[in-house]
Amino acid sequence: SVGGTSSVADLPDCSRDPRTPDKLVDGYNETLDDRHMWLAPYERGAQNVMFLMFDEPVTLSVLKVWNYRKTPGRGVKEFQLCIDDVLVYKGHLKQALASSQGADGRSNQSILFTVDRRIVARERPFVYLHYKSEADDMLFIDGSTQSTGFGPEGSASEGAAQRPGTSVVGMR
Repeated sequence: SVGGTSSVADLPDCSRDPRTPDKLVDGYNETLDDRHMWLAPYERGAQNVMFLMFDEPVTLSVLKVWNYRKTPGRGVKEFQLCIDDVLVYKGHLKQALASSQGADGRSNQSILFTVDRRIVARERPFVYLHYKSEADDMLFIDGSTQSTGFGPEGSASEGAAQRPGTSVVGMR
C-alpha cells in the first residue's frame, strides 16, 4: 500500500472501483475484467507492499504472477519477494499485453523454486529475463549448494539440490 491506501478504491471519488486486493486470489487470472483485477495507487518514490499470510507452512515450487493488463503501462516493473523476512527473489515482471496472451494462451510469469525437471520444462516458456529472450542460464542457491546450467531439455546439472531456497537468473 501507499500511504495506507491498498487500492484505487481507497482514493477520493473512487470508492466504487472494483480493483481491490481480494482480486489477487480470486482465481481469475487471464482477464481484462476490472472485477478480477487489483490496482494500487502509484506515488513516485514510494513502494507498494503486499503481504500474503498462510495459516500453516506451505511448499512452494512455482510462483505464477500476472501483471496488470487493462492498461499495461500501469503494471509492476520490478519487485521483490520475501519469505519469512528473507529475500528470495528480486527481478522484473514482464509487461502484460492487453489484447494478446503468451504461449499456450497464458500470460503469466513463473518464478521457480525447484529443480524438478518436469516443472522446469513445463514452466520454461513463462520464465522471464528482461535482458534476453531465452532462459538458458539459471543459478539455484540452497545454502552452500549451487547448481547452474539448465540445458534445452530443462535438466539440472549434476549435484542439484532437490528443493532450492531461491533462484537467481543470469549469474555465474
